[in-house]
Amino acid sequence: QAQMAATSMHDNWLDSESGTHQVSSSESRQPAFPTQAAVRSEVKGRVLVVEDNPINQIVVGELLKKLGYEVDKVDNGAMAVQAIQENKKYTFILMDCQMPVMNGFEATREIRRIEGANHNPIIALTANAFRETKESCFEAGMDDFATKPITTENLNLVITRTLKKYN
Repeated sequence: QAQMAATSMHDNWLDSESGTHQVSSSESRQPAFPTQAAVRSEVKGRVLVVEDNPINQIVVGELLKKLGYEVDKVDNGAMAVQAIQENKKYTFILMDCQMPVMNGFEATREIRRIEGANHNPIIALTANAFRETKESCFEAGMDDFATKPITTENLNLVITRTLKKYN
């Protein structure tokens, strides 16, 4: 029996055995998302999502997969620091700012200390769009800033802008 996996927050489904993508009749006029098999063949890199909210982890993870990235997820800044200490290299890190255990600002400072000059790009992902928060992100060592909720288009724009600084 074919296993089914959700590919978005809508009624889009991927049949994991055949690799086919099915769209509900209410969405049949919309362009289909690429199947996971198609995305896997065009992987752009690996991303670390640092987010304490499980729903946000799922949504952001699916957006990133749609854009062609493989995704690792952790629940707080301390876990992100641990991933970097284990010598993991990421194309970039999406970092929530407000989390329990260790917030995104502290985690970014610690990651920058560990990495030295050869570091992973870090993009802040926060619901707070105030200028002071944005300045705090840059002061902590983050490379760019995105606000929640985020669309695929906005996420891709921020990723592209950030990665241009490193290429």
